[in-house]
Amino acid sequence: MALRRPALAGALALTALLSSGCGGVDASTAPTTASEVDFCMTWVKQATDIASLITEKVQVQEIPTGEEFVTLIDAWSAEMLAVGTPGDMPDGARSSFETYLEYEYDADELDFGEFENLRNVEDPGDGMDDLSTEEFNQARELSTYLQSTCNPLWRERGLL
Repeated sequence: MALRRPALAGALALTALLSSGCGGVDASTAPTTASEVDFCMTWVKQATDIASLITEKVQVQEIPTGEEFVTLIDAWSAEMLAVGTPGDMPDGARSSFETYLEYEYDADELDFGEFENLRNVEDPGDGMDDLSTEEFNQARELSTYLQSTCNPLWRERGLL
């Protein structure tokens, strides 16, 4: 399923909101032996699964529940922890990966009441305001890695 821009934007905005939880897992134990394809295809699964859920719910004029999002996020986080990262991923990108998974994995502690009126969310923010300079630079390094390594693979498979 190709990610259409509105669905992708919604999924990424929701991901930013979900990533504001606090960690409950040690993501540093994730292996560093993943192939680029395995890493990239597992990473994008979060956005494609959320986009599919949103599309499915919108078709029946419903809004996904917090429990549905948590189920997807927890399953994705467990899968990312099992897959890990490629060994040649830069250290800053790996650190951001670990931080991201630690936040995402504990998403079930979030208050999902704010999602009940999802249609009226104007600017959910990008989740970057609370980052230290070091965390921001690491997040940028992960973003650069995803763009340079994963985007070509995703385009090849019709996901972008």
